[in-house]
Amino acid sequence: MKRRCVAFLCFMVLVVFSSASMAAVFNVSTPAEFQNALTTAQANGEDDTINVASGTYTIFSTLAYTAADGDGSLTIQAEDSSNRPVLEPDSSVQIQIMNINNDSNNDHAGDSGADITITGLVFRNGNNSGGNGGGLFVQAGEGGITVDGCIFIGNSAMWSGGARIVSFYGAVSILNNTFSGNSASNYAGGAYAWTSSSDITIVNNIFSANDAGLSNGGGLYMSTFMGKTVLTNNTFTTNTAKQLGGGVYALLNTSSATAYIYNNIIHGNTAYAGGNDGDDVHVLATGTPVAAMALFNNDLGPNAVFDDANDLNPGNGSLESQDLYINETANYTHGNNITDDPQFVDSANGDFHLKSTSPCIDTGDNNALSLPSADLEGDMRLIDGDADGTATVDMGSDEYYAEYTLSVDVTGGTGTGTVQSSPAGIDCGSGCSAVFVVGTTVTMSASAGADSVFSGWGGDCAG
Repeated sequence: MKRRCVAFLCFMVLVVFSSASMAAVFNVSTPAEFQNALTTAQANGEDDTINVASGTYTIFSTLAYTAADGDGSLTIQAEDSSNRPVLEPDSSVQIQIMNINNDSNNDHAGDSGADITITGLVFRNGNNSGGNGGGLFVQAGEGGITVDGCIFIGNSAMWSGGARIVSFYGAVSILNNTFSGNSASNYAGGAYAWTSSSDITIVNNIFSANDAGLSNGGGLYMSTFMGKTVLTNNTFTTNTAKQLGGGVYALLNTSSATAYIYNNIIHGNTAYAGGNDGDDVHVLATGTPVAAMALFNNDLGPNAVFDDANDLNPGNGSLESQDLYINETANYTHGNNITDDPQFVDSANGDFHLKSTSPCIDTGDNNALSLPSADLEGDMRLIDGDADGTATVDMGSDEYYAEYTLSVDVTGGTGTGTVQSSPAGIDCGSGCSAVFVVGTTVTMSASAGADSVFSGWGGDCAG
């Protein structure tokens, strides 16, 4: 009996050891190491994380991961988020940069929980002239997909120039990315997002100067059958489409689909179909009436009309204007939208920060769906940007921060000591200054040195 007991304990130790190893971490610094990690991860049955070191990865073949029904979760992330690795094809080849497919048998099942997360990478100058996604293609059956903090620049494809992100029954999240100068010969110049029945969440992104050469969705093409689409605090500008929706094209395929568009700047985009083609936003509901269509606290172009009663064909159930088109308005709600110049600092050179005079400052909705706690650059949302005493989110991907300089002079005698601030910034014994965001409460503390006495505050700190 003792021998059996010992054998049983040994077996239990082996089982516990096996369970503890069900996660793999790869650290890569070359294209070959990157592909080897993907090849191992697609068949090891584990939850995998690939840490990508900073640097430029010149690739000669597409970085690929293929699994029929998923193979555990997959996370691909920058090792240093402040110094993103750059993935770019060699000039001698025209290839798609990355292809991640958790549903290669197209049965749309079997990968529940095998979520895919891609964070902090730069996809530059990829080309897939005969297919989907010049920079990135990601597909899942039931697993969720998150693309966060990436940059897509100068990529091209037949469809979905920058990225194509598709999960049949899982959620799709596109967060804190920049899509700039990507192009598609057909539709979806910047990005394409699709799910059948889950959520599409698109928050804190910039889409600029992307182009859909023959069809719709210059910046973004998003589509769902029965899911919820949320577009919150993004910036779309100077995108173009040959047909409809220069900035955003949204396709709602059944009456169960919903769309919620809050706190965005969608301004200065162009669609070339002509007439009321929705240069900035075009929403097409093919299953009517859709369950909900909400448009609140956005800045669209000057030719956007937000109320069916005031468009060119009042009362016909469609909202028809040059910069905004919604074909079905039975369950459409709206409010607090504007049509003003957003006043970017330098849009011609890609600086989409807001000027201090921008009408988009403190004009968002603090109750918007999926409201982010920080903006694209990680700055805190919900600050009092216009100094009116109320902290309100801005429209767009950037939260405006007004700043002021606080100066301190230590005077009045021959004693010694220091003055410090909380938050940090001021720390001196004679005189110094620091810059703080408007609305920040700064607490000053004085400490007298040996044989010295602090006698009090003066100037703006008196009282």
